[in-house]
Amino acid sequence: IFGGKTNKLDAELTAGVLLDLDVVVIAYEVPLVEQDNTTQGGTVTSEQIRQLPTRNINAIATLTAGASSADEGDAISIRGSRSNATDYYIDGVRVSGALIPESEIEQLQVITGGMEAKYGDVTGGIISITTKGPSNKFSGSAEVETSKKLDPYDNNIIGLGLSGPILKNKDNQSILGYRISGRYTYRGDDDPTAIPVYRA
Repeated sequence: IFGGKTNKLDAELTAGVLLDLDVVVIAYEVPLVEQDNTTQGGTVTSEQIRQLPTRNINAIATLTAGASSADEGDAISIRGSRSNATDYYIDGVRVSGALIPESEIEQLQVITGGMEAKYGDVTGGIISITTKGPSNKFSGSAEVETSKKLDPYDNNIIGLGLSGPILKNKDNQSILGYRISGRYTYRGDDDPTAIPVYRA
């Protein structure tokens, strides 16, 4: 089930019978033709993001046809538009500036054309992020990464995350919970050259 899409459910009804639906989705295939889709672009799921060798949202978005950046993680251009024509949305709210860590993304949708009216005045493209919800039981994560003694670029990352329920329903599913995460990043040289540069 993808955010921002019409999700179709086929059900048979019989006259005079009370229907009590208990739906279990066993498998899902991405359809070749999406009946309600008027936009072009693509969607990247959290499973796909976890398998990618990058931590940058712009680099993840460039996996979609029509989106590109000059260098890994640089400002993104969609279908040749200027980079400042790309709008970012998190859970339906338009944002600017720093984005969330990629570990907190459930889905990342890149819209490259055929914008829906709900997005307003867009001249380039849309990167729409749906975040993960709270987990059904308490969980935490931590990550530390450094290259201080391994290379001259001094790349450092420290990340923490906490998630858990506050209120559960009778099926032991979280209906109210929390998800907190943060990441500190420091790079001594974030754009190293391939060859030494000499200046006189």
